[in-house]
Amino acid sequence: MKLKTLCCLALLALVATFAGAQSGADLSAYENALVGNVEQEILYNAQQLAALADATRGVNAELADVIADATWVEARMVNLDAGHSENVREIMTSTVDQLSSNGWAPLVSVRANDDQVEVLLRHTEGRIQGLVALFADGEEEAGFANLAGDLDMAQVMALAKNAEALAGFLDILREESEG
Repeated sequence: MKLKTLCCLALLALVATFAGAQSGADLSAYENALVGNVEQEILYNAQQLAALADATRGVNAELADVIADATWVEARMVNLDAGHSENVREIMTSTVDQLSSNGWAPLVSVRANDDQVEVLLRHTEGRIQGLVALFADGEEEAGFANLAGDLDMAQVMALAKNAEALAGFLDILREESEG
């Protein structure tokens, strides 16, 4: 599941580059349930995203233009401490219920063995205002990706299908985290 989890985070990080304003989902209860060592964390403000756009320009100018307009994205993956996976799953379920009652539409729900992924979307008239993904990988890892903005659904789908843009973006994120 690690590869699937990383792909999910990578896709959401790519989509998150469209974020135009910080008004994403309230994930505070879920964040507090993630007890363990943070394995990966992404939190970009407008200035950092502008620098990332500059670094991306040589790989994909269209993607760089989108990143340049972004203001905020957050994602976190945690290696869970022993005994916390059940609590994470309970909080995940209540977070999905809370978001659903506040206008977020479930987009994807996957449960296989001990793995669970929930993706929710807030949208109106072909525009995405927010996208959130919650995941639990067995009893070992859990995390989330959260973004906000005014995203054109057609642009999001086009970029999501562009494997070259995704691969280039992942390379840049990897270089940024190592440097």
